Amino acid sequence: MAQPVYADDDGDLELSAPWERAIDTARHGKIAWLSEHHRRKFALLPAGLAESALEALEDAEDRSAVAQARARRAAGELAIPLEQIEAEITADEQAAKA
Repeated sequence: MAQPVYADDDGDLELSAPWERAIDTARHGKIAWLSEHHRRKFALLPAGLAESALEALEDAEDRSAVAQARARRAAGELAIPLEQIEAEITADEQAAKA
């Protein structure tokens, strides 16, 4: 027997909705929002869209890190010597193994 489908005005599917409908929604390039008590809990989306979103977030993080580094440099902060960074990475790796 098929489970009932609950969709609110936003098109969100309740968690009791059949997975087939959510997958079909994503297959057609749309995000299927899975809700519980009218609150979005999960999103099912096409893999390409998820990958693009993650790449965009990573790019934004990189741009932010560069902007912060440039601002610190413009403010006169000293750069960290490469040897110090390498030593910290080595120490972190050794601590992770312990």
